[in-house]
Amino acid sequence: MLDIARSLGVSVSTVSLALGGSDLVAASTRERVRNEADRLGYVYNRRAADLRKSRRNVVGLVVPDITSPFASEAALGLQDSSMLQHHIVALSNTREKIDVQTEILTALIEERAMGIVLIPALGTRSEDLELLNRSKVPTVLMNRDVPGSRFSFVGTDDSALIEMALRHLVEVHKIRSAGYFGGLSDASPRKNRSRLFSAYLRRAGLVDDKTWNITTGPRPLAAFQAARERLRSDATLPDAILCHSDSIAIGLLRALAIDARGRSCAVVGIDGLSSGLLTTPALTSVAVFPARMGAQAGRMLLAEASGRHGAFDRDSLGPQLIQRESCGCQLDLADSDQR
Repeated sequence: MLDIARSLGVSVSTVSLALGGSDLVAASTRERVRNEADRLGYVYNRRAADLRKSRRNVVGLVVPDITSPFASEAALGLQDSSMLQHHIVALSNTREKIDVQTEILTALIEERAMGIVLIPALGTRSEDLELLNRSKVPTVLMNRDVPGSRFSFVGTDDSALIEMALRHLVEVHKIRSAGYFGGLSDASPRKNRSRLFSAYLRRAGLVDDKTWNITTGPRPLAAFQAARERLRSDATLPDAILCHSDSIAIGLLRALAIDARGRSCAVVGIDGLSSGLLTTPALTSVAVFPARMGAQAGRMLLAEASGRHGAFDRDSLGPQLIQRESCGCQLDLADSDQR
């Protein structure tokens, strides 16, 4: 750093700030310093610099299942928001196990992570997160809230997305019956959406086909197997089925293609994943924008790390209906992926 400072005619502290990405140094000066560092073969040792600070520039993203499309898109959004502030996102998988979650959170605390974004494992209680309270590590919960935890939370507007899906099915496709399908039985989003689904149907005077209110694992294969078992029982199909996620809807569509035996119903997913365009028929879905949710969590985390409470900007995460073929709409390839 002394060599760089002498070469450019600046102070060593300016070099240190510039290499650390500080906004206290003009962008043009930061670029000059980095170019000179490259010419001299100097590599900034961020770990050594972190020893002088209370926190490292690492954000932990802790999720129940790293193979989930929702988790991967949320991770991309968080990465984008964090990288703007020179942070690295470390992704960890709890496999829905609270003891594994505790081990991961403990490791992140011990590594002095700048903050943690957590999708809690099923069954997580506020006391399971007490170590985060004691550590004072800024923490944001995403997608699954934990009552009594007092952490900031970013999630979907379940009431709006349920109403959006059902209103479209009723007003456009004139359905008279519907079922809610899939999702883990203990997951708070599933419990809330299923409750809101039934309440909407009651208000509208429609039939709630509870024979399709079946819980499943989150992956398409689990939904496919559960749907095939139900279809083989010769059960009647409701006019429409709202699936807990796009992944579950993909499994259901495959089961219907094999076992429907001439029966049909409208299918709508929740997530708005781009892969829904590739199913046959193309999947209608209520988009909840996981990447935007991840970015929002990142902004909230950075606000908390700066001593400000991270407010949830619900308007920026409002759901949007992507109309495709599985509900009976025509697929418009020019506007098929409305995200």
